[in-house]
Amino acid sequence: MKLTLIQPTDVPEPLRAQFGPYDAMFHRLFAPQGFEFETIKLSAGQPLPDPTTLESVLVTGSSAGVYDTHYPWMEPLREFIRGAYAARTPMLGICFGHQIIAD
Repeated sequence: MKLTLIQPTDVPEPLRAQFGPYDAMFHRLFAPQGFEFETIKLSAGQPLPDPTTLESVLVTGSSAGVYDTHYPWMEPLREFIRGAYAARTPMLGICFGHQIIAD
């Protein structure tokens, strides 16, 4: 199964040296289970895919808060989540990801 990682921001610098980037964390966790991956980095300006075409989605943690309105990707991410939910795309959120899915 292909897991699309939606990564809003990078791991905060003080933690990055110890844990690595978000996508590497989840590759280590899910690769042994046979998952394939693609990563969408929102803070790098990568566009969100059509959620109806995805096998599964994981929204990672972020240094952003769910109610931070100054990020240009925040509302498109909310729309993406609503589209994935409507399409019944399997979706998991970790930390920030869980919060924005619940929001």
